[in-house]
Amino acid sequence: MNHSGSIFKLALAWAMIGIGLSGLGGCVAAAVGAGGAAVKTVTETRSTGAAVDDTTIKLKLNAAFVSNSFAMFRRVDTTVTEGRVLLTGSVPLPEQRIEAERLAWGVSGVREVSNELQVEDRSSIWDGLRDTRICTTIRTKLTVAADIHSQNFSIECVNQIVYVSGIAADQSELDRVRTIVRGVESVKDITFYTRFKDDGRAP
Repeated sequence: MNHSGSIFKLALAWAMIGIGLSGLGGCVAAAVGAGGAAVKTVTETRSTGAAVDDTTIKLKLNAAFVSNSFAMFRRVDTTVTEGRVLLTGSVPLPEQRIEAERLAWGVSGVREVSNELQVEDRSSIWDGLRDTRICTTIRTKLTVAADIHSQNFSIECVNQIVYVSGIAADQSELDRVRTIVRGVESVKDITFYTRFKDDGRAP
């Protein structure tokens, strides 16, 4: 057999493998790992474009975590579905939980972040009823505010300092969030890790 014929048969074999895998569904996609991304787009309800975008977001997230520290990359698991990020795993300190969320919101294309990271240090500072009350009050006020898209913001509280992460429609919306947070009793300070919809950095 000549060389061109061998190349043709090899290409045909790979094509047949691809067809066979696509018919086996998500189990095969999970088994082949990173190489199964193309197969997975065929079997999911997401469009191919959405799945590719989610893969790009996940790669950017991993790069951000590695840049921060390899320990964070190793401890934090990410799931991305149509731009919505789920963070799972565990970190030693509450500050690291906040940092992981900040990095996630900083990735272009992220629409929402659900932070389910567990904190191993369950000290009285992190579990403080005062911080819990502050966060609950702020989240409630943001949810009922008609002129704020509360789903675009995440709130964390440590030692009466409020950390606001997310995406603001504009400066006006961000100012409304700031006003609500400052109006809650016992808040000592606010730190914003936010950006605007056009990806410009918010102060």
